[in-house]
Amino acid sequence: MPAQKAVQALSAKTDAMRATAVPLLVKLEEQVEKLTKLADDYLEQGMLGHYAEAIKMRDSATVSLEGLQQKLGISGEAADLATPTKAEVKKEAKKDAEREAKEDAKRLSERDKDNGKKADAREAKEDTKKAVKDEPNEALDLCNDEPSYRWIAAGEGCVVEIKGPACEADAMPDVELSEVQARCSWETSAWQLTLPVAFSLDVAKCKVVRRRKRQILELHLTPAPPAPSCGLKQAVLEQGFGWMDGFLAGQEADVVRARLLDLWKKGELNEGEVEGGKRQHLRSDHYLFMQEDDPAVAPFTRRLDQLVLSIAKEVDELKDLWLMRGRPMVAVYAGAGARYTPHFDAVRGDNGRKITCVLYLNPFWKPGDGAELQIFPEAKGISPEGPCHEVQPLHGRLACFLCDSRNLHAVKPVSESAKMPRVAISCWYYDSEGGQFHREDERDALRSRS
Repeated sequence: MPAQKAVQALSAKTDAMRATAVPLLVKLEEQVEKLTKLADDYLEQGMLGHYAEAIKMRDSATVSLEGLQQKLGISGEAADLATPTKAEVKKEAKKDAEREAKEDAKRLSERDKDNGKKADAREAKEDTKKAVKDEPNEALDLCNDEPSYRWIAAGEGCVVEIKGPACEADAMPDVELSEVQARCSWETSAWQLTLPVAFSLDVAKCKVVRRRKRQILELHLTPAPPAPSCGLKQAVLEQGFGWMDGFLAGQEADVVRARLLDLWKKGELNEGEVEGGKRQHLRSDHYLFMQEDDPAVAPFTRRLDQLVLSIAKEVDELKDLWLMRGRPMVAVYAGAGARYTPHFDAVRGDNGRKITCVLYLNPFWKPGDGAELQIFPEAKGISPEGPCHEVQPLHGRLACFLCDSRNLHAVKPVSESAKMPRVAISCWYYDSEGGQFHREDERDALRSRS
């Protein structure tokens, strides 16, 4: 009997402890949830340093939560104890829905105003174009005879349907397959199509099928077994620069390219200039800093943020920095001679840039078209010296390099034989150390961190 009373007393004491602990458990769970959301928000904005700090805080709160659950012996019951009632869930859901509806209405209102302003600006720009004979985008006469293609999912692999240029509709192109891309070349018209693939190819199992009646070529692409990841991170760690193929592949790369070319054709891009607005004939591209939430570009920046986070963990120059991504910049080099002379992206931290990432989007680029990226890793000044590493601007290829007073680089002139403009989208990651954001591309280089 006394033993039974002792057990009952102990049980009552345990229940009391658990009841007392419930508010703390709920608070810790809410903290973990809030920190997770905060980290996601930071990552969405490209604020990698803030994201990493929020993840550390979330992990610490998670350890505390699990430790308390284990100490009270209620790890299996904690979820039930801390779970809100159905009425509370419905109430919170209703509040969230009302809040989101208000935010959506506000965004739509602001967007309508912006669209009205942009429409007026476009109309004014169109009027200006009519009065100007030498429109910059007419520097390159785009051929309407280029090859076309489309991607078709097929099990774990895919099929690419390719239609050659009209002048060679009956001609069979030369096909070359590698582990990361497929290439077709038409000899007479000198067109070349290079497509990145989203998986490593088992070249021996891939097939090339010609459909004569439809005048198309089918590439049946079969994936190879998983292999170790590419060496881009290791290359940046060891030499300060590197590149990889297929960072964006298939339709993903095509969607981004189509968006950038659409902006260029509409005349939305600005003439190239050096920072500060001083024209010194250093560059002859057209560029535009895009909005971060552009639906065509957002998947690319999210994937890039994850890559740069992994690089920053290994590279000493980036490890302790609060990195933040600037807005993506599209650059189009159109017409023979378009180039960018040798330069550094940052000099002794003058603009906060620490690492440069460039994604190339040129399925029709071929050797001889020019516009390759040149990197001079041993150059100390603005004049090239030492070995030169050339990066061909192939579709879906990503180049990354540390850029603060390092890796002097240039863009070679576009050749007269190039049939299409050279398209790329760049992102810089800035050091926000010391409570300052360095994002001169948004014209707010010194913004307090809150």
